[in-house]
Amino acid sequence: MCVGEHKLNKLTFQFTMRHITAFSLLFFLGILTGCGGQKAIERADIGNVPDWFMNPPRDNNPDNPKMLYGVATEVSQDMQFAINKAETAARSNIARQVESTVQGLMAKFREETGSGQDPQLLQMSTEVEKNIVNTKLTGARIAKQQIVRDGNLFRAYVLVEYSTEAAKRALIEEIKKNEQAYTRYRASKAFAELERELEKQEK
Repeated sequence: MCVGEHKLNKLTFQFTMRHITAFSLLFFLGILTGCGGQKAIERADIGNVPDWFMNPPRDNNPDNPKMLYGVATEVSQDMQFAINKAETAARSNIARQVESTVQGLMAKFREETGSGQDPQLLQMSTEVEKNIVNTKLTGARIAKQQIVRDGNLFRAYVLVEYSTEAAKRALIEEIKKNEQAYTRYRASKAFAELERELEKQEK
């Protein structure tokens, strides 16, 4: 073998080894990146469902709660869209709770004032409940969220919380719009307690 051929083979070997080393380094980095991504967004079949999703927090006073909570999970190819869908579903959950809370308060007002069978007040109560549920969830916000991979999709778990103060204030305002209802309901103990509660929150 001539000297020139020996040098050529040596250069070829060095060139090949450099490429192998570079490829190995890139492959190793790729593995690290993949592992890091798994920790950030687990797969649905590996990651656990959040505890707060399985056991949502509850207000200590279910008859007159200060906070309401709603949970939901949704999937999408787009991560943000999955979050948005889950938030919408959780807000719908809260809306049903708000409706139940308002209905309970209105029932107390009617019971304590002996107006439970008054058709005009019953109709007004129904309208008030619908108005509040449809317009007073602006204070709802995502308190917790978790994203996992579910096949080729993103799965979002969200916990939405809502202070009932806005809905209770809206209830008082709606009742005050109807002079007959306000005159009757303000005499009830439940109505007076609700007004005092809201006055304390203003201070």
